[in-house]
Amino acid sequence: MDNTGGAVGSLTPTPNGIATLLTCYGNTPALQALQNFGPYAVKGGNPSPVPGTTTNTTMLANCTDGVTRALELSQVERILPTGSKSYKFPIRLDIQTGKNHLRPLPVQQIDVLQCGQFFHCVRGIPE
Repeated sequence: MDNTGGAVGSLTPTPNGIATLLTCYGNTPALQALQNFGPYAVKGGNPSPVPGTTTNTTMLANCTDGVTRALELSQVERILPTGSKSYKFPIRLDIQTGKNHLRPLPVQQIDVLQCGQFFHCVRGIPE
């Protein structure tokens, strides 16, 4: 998945498509895995179908009840926060010269990036 603005990826069943698969084939281990670990199972970033990629052209003709159904597929997108945090804390230094004794108190700032260009993120937490 490309997190720089363009959706890249294969089509996957939408929540409606997963419901159709459950109706067609029952609660199989593969469908349980799709429900529990698929792209819509991870709620971080509010997963949703990519606009313009939803299709109903895949037909399921071999359902256990004999009814042919259309399977809804789409690419998935999610939006994760890309903010940063800053931590500021004082550092004490003692500098001694021949004439002077300096004790500056600079403030150290550390910026920590979250979910940015250089970090892979899951649910908005840097890995």
